[in-house]
Amino acid sequence: MGKPVFHFENNRIANHSILFYKQRIGGYKMNVEVHLYNKIFFMGVYSLSKVKNESSGNKIERILFDKYGIIRNESKPKRPMIVDAQENSILISNELFYSITYLSGDMVLLDSFHKEIQNVISQKKSMQAPLDRHLRRNL
Repeated sequence: MGKPVFHFENNRIANHSILFYKQRIGGYKMNVEVHLYNKIFFMGVYSLSKVKNESSGNKIERILFDKYGIIRNESKPKRPMIVDAQENSILISNELFYSITYLSGDMVLLDSFHKEIQNVISQKKSMQAPLDRHLRRNL
């Protein structure tokens, strides 16, 4: 992938960093986020700010569906997620922008990352409690 455009070291979650890239893949300009935890890849996000039309999005989805051997049934709603044999997940979204998110199926790594997030949330709540008490007493 080459040198990232930007490298973010998350100071709140220990050992979490995000590498940002700009790439052209299959004629599409994409922003790419590579998330690392303990220097191990666990999540990637490809986002396209502009998918010119629905057929472009369908083309990208067809490529992914073909790669994973998924037969798309047009009469049923689109599958929101593709999961492979190793429990890796791919989520396709077309909300604010078109994105493809890959999430590792390494449950040990994901559980460890989730615990780090929970620690950050707990610390934030414990720091917020004195302020909340002060505000309740003085309001």
